Amino acid sequence: MPTFKEKLANLARTAWRRTRYRRGIYFCIILAVWLTIVPPVYVTYLYQGGEAHTTHRLPLDINGRALPADTPTANLPADRVELTLVAEQADLTKHKVDYYMEATPFGKYRGGSNSDLAVGLTAYYGPKDVVYKAGNRMAVANFKIPVLGYPRMFPFDQYAGRFEVTLLETASLANGSSTPTSVPFIIRAYSDIQLVVVSTTLSTLDDYPGMIIAEIVAKRTPVTLGFCFVVIIIMWGLALTVATLAFQLVVWRTDFAGPLIIAAVTLMFSLPGLRNAQPGVPALGCASDMLSYFCLNPAAALTDPKRHVLLFLKRILRNCCFQ
Repeated sequence: MPTFKEKLANLARTAWRRTRYRRGIYFCIILAVWLTIVPPVYVTYLYQGGEAHTTHRLPLDINGRALPADTPTANLPADRVELTLVAEQADLTKHKVDYYMEATPFGKYRGGSNSDLAVGLTAYYGPKDVVYKAGNRMAVANFKIPVLGYPRMFPFDQYAGRFEVTLLETASLANGSSTPTSVPFIIRAYSDIQLVVVSTTLSTLDDYPGMIIAEIVAKRTPVTLGFCFVVIIIMWGLALTVATLAFQLVVWRTDFAGPLIIAAVTLMFSLPGLRNAQPGVPALGCASDMLSYFCLNPAAALTDPKRHVLLFLKRILRNCCFQ
């Protein structure tokens, strides 16, 4: 009487011998690999950048002092301005992060039932000064913040910067007062960049009430890092494949079909295109080039594809002429 393990082994052997069952097994294996790789990568992509990881909230009281970040809206000053700071674009090669600021007045700063200003305000967003006139809506302000980093470390590069946010009443500035009237405000920071994670941390200084310091840290998303690693692996695979074909052709005198050699040589010329396919890659000479592109150029020179093609054509002509 066969045991359970023997019955299972016989069933597996029978299923493997039949073509339709074998195709089903292949399909299940491919489906399992797909479910293991694609859904986790997609979920990781959805949670990179945006509100999920970079939101920060900081309110100020009427004296310009910081309140706890989780202060309920009901406990905030009634006369205030709510600011929304959004990082919309990052050009790390040029060391710039583009922001826009939206502002909404409340309390005595709000004119009637509309969002018009009842009091003129002057805002300082980093290097940009914005004057909001009374009777008008607070328009969206766009500005660029410089960041410091090292593009040559791509894709492991990281950048940092900082800027100040201050909101004052314009009338107090016009009067030449030594202590301008600061406006209580709450600021929320977000990031909306696909390939870069921009974290904006908000804080205050005890010696400068009414001022918020925004510190920026920008780096590549894990999705970008993963894609760069895939490109590097593909480049190494292509280079090693061509080197192996060249070794077999020259040393072992192995005959290959013409299209195979030509395709291998063509793949070597695709390396610059693969290198530039990395998202946000800077000029030649970054860390990813040292890991792949620069290492593969000597391999291409040593294999000398043109020499191998000429040798292959010479064999074809010799066989055709002397047979």
